[in-house]
Amino acid sequence: MKPLLNQNVRSWRILVLLLYLTLALLHSAANPLFECPDETWHIGMAARLAQGGSLPVQRPGEDTPWRQEGNQPPLYYALLGGLTRLFRLPLDDLDAVCVLNSHASSGDASRIANRNQVLHSPAEAFPWRGAVLTLHLWRLVSVALGLLTVWATVNSVRLLFPDRPIWALGSGLLIAVNPMFLFITASVNNDNLVNAATATGLWLMALRFRYRGDREGRPYRVQAVLLGLTLGAAALAKLSGLTLWPVALALLLCLAWRERQWRRGLLEMALVFAIALALCGWWFWRNWALYRDPFGLSVMLDIVGRRRATAADLLGEFQGFRWAFWGVFGWMNVLMPVWAYRALDVWTALAALGLLIRTGRGLARALRTRTWGEEWAIGLGLLGYVAVLFVAFLRWTAQTPASQGRLMFPAIGPISLGLWVGWEQIAQGLA
Repeated sequence: MKPLLNQNVRSWRILVLLLYLTLALLHSAANPLFECPDETWHIGMAARLAQGGSLPVQRPGEDTPWRQEGNQPPLYYALLGGLTRLFRLPLDDLDAVCVLNSHASSGDASRIANRNQVLHSPAEAFPWRGAVLTLHLWRLVSVALGLLTVWATVNSVRLLFPDRPIWALGSGLLIAVNPMFLFITASVNNDNLVNAATATGLWLMALRFRYRGDREGRPYRVQAVLLGLTLGAAALAKLSGLTLWPVALALLLCLAWRERQWRRGLLEMALVFAIALALCGWWFWRNWALYRDPFGLSVMLDIVGRRRATAADLLGEFQGFRWAFWGVFGWMNVLMPVWAYRALDVWTALAALGLLIRTGRGLARALRTRTWGEEWAIGLGLLGYVAVLFVAFLRWTAQTPASQGRLMFPAIGPISLGLWVGWEQIAQGLA
């Protein structure tokens, strides 16, 4: 199997990408408009910019078509709005298409009736016209961003572990068939841009880790510019994109130490973060000027609803967190069969066990030989990113109900890699 993979890695990568694309397009066409988490409000925000409106000033208590999404960084909505204006896509009948269901049971999977967020009509039928056509085209943008996420993950793992092509393909495959990832990437949701930006950032960091360049460091400048633009775009896509920043800083510090090029390393760091701040700094300054909060979270919490969750509360929501990583549909009110979640729990537990076994064996070997391979450094770096994102997630969901595993998708690449490596260890033990 390994020789076959080594000889045909490019073909296998294309197959993984085609598999994702096929499934995502099917989801995009089949799932009714507005029936993904917060999609109505994401659409409302993008439509405001598409129709020439400015970024809104958020005021708690006001009923707006975008609700708390008006506090989100605006890059995703600006992208959709810009494409709509450029190609003059229709939105005039959006209000007629989006009629809210006043009896909707958002977040309550126990109810059978009124799971739909809006009242659907024959206007949504194919062939699409008017605003319905525009919204489906917006979904295609999200599908393309999901494709970038899968592609960047496969390439970054391939760079980091060149002798293990199956790890790259397996990581991409787990993303491509994850029902929740497909569901979100087939919707209008800014998660798709931050997922793509963070996956691209990890790929650029993997490229920098592998590529040493010449002593003058000229090639590093191009990579530094690209990484800075990606970090800035991630922060302008969603605040969870900021979790990539400390990982990038740690990598550049480690590389400066490894290469014994501190002056060049410090200049590289300065260039990366200067570009990132130049791209996104205005957004945080705007938030400070309007709300005395650079992240705008205080007013966002006032709109979406506050809480003070304890550790026991969060632990009690762990089942929902797990389920929403793999697939909870609609407005978090349509479930897969319970047996599917149980099977996924068992599979995940076995993968975690396999990863622990592999780590333990590697640790014992390293202690015996007193040599630490670069696989340890790579693993710790990826684990560190997942940990940073998870801590940020816990802090957010402790302040407002948001215990959804999909919020870990900015790190879906490292998570899928860990699951694949762990399951491979178990499979080898059973063989």
